[in-house]
Amino acid sequence: MRRWIAVCVAVLGVVSTGACTATHTGSKAAPQKPRPSAAARACTNGKYQWFNVERPFRLTALTAPEELGKGGGKFKNTLQRVWTPVTSVSAKGPTVPSREVLLSLAVWIGEAENTDEAADLSFTEVGRKAAELNEDMGSIEGAGRFVNYAKAHAVEADFRYTCPGTMPATTGHAKGWTGEGEGTLECGTRIEGVGRADQTVAREAARLSCGPDSVAAQA
Repeated sequence: MRRWIAVCVAVLGVVSTGACTATHTGSKAAPQKPRPSAAARACTNGKYQWFNVERPFRLTALTAPEELGKGGGKFKNTLQRVWTPVTSVSAKGPTVPSREVLLSLAVWIGEAENTDEAADLSFTEVGRKAAELNEDMGSIEGAGRFVNYAKAHAVEADFRYTCPGTMPATTGHAKGWTGEGEGTLECGTRIEGVGRADQTVAREAARLSCGPDSVAAQA
């Protein structure tokens, strides 16, 4: 686009008013950048649909095997993280607040009530940190080759949020976790007396730390 600039020339001592002419500069105007438009906010009275919900117990950290003699003692080997729990929401479509998405997921899996406030639940806090490791190393009585491990009850699922009327649906994926715990195993002892999910995590820790041929790693 060619640009035109109005130029006013005042003749001193001859006239008391300025005479204006138009002069063509021959330059092109810089293209105007479009302003970014804010993402459409989804309605507040929509409905969530949850599917592909998974709730695995996952091994999050473990120690190297530690030999303790008769009478046991205090553990010295530190936990090393192998998986970090994450709380996140990714979505496409009209914007839905992440904490509201996670509150809906918490209600769906039975960890919250419809009357709960999203801001009051740590589960809905995107980017929250996992528990600190090695705050208390612990101890045990008895001899053996021991491994300490940590675990988390993870949850992730796909969702669809729809509004009444013609507004397009929002679809996405949410991740979080509902609890963390720790355990101790002895490499030469079969893992028994705990739930199936806990056994799975403990045996994974045994395979990685004690070795796949250890008694603790066997089903």
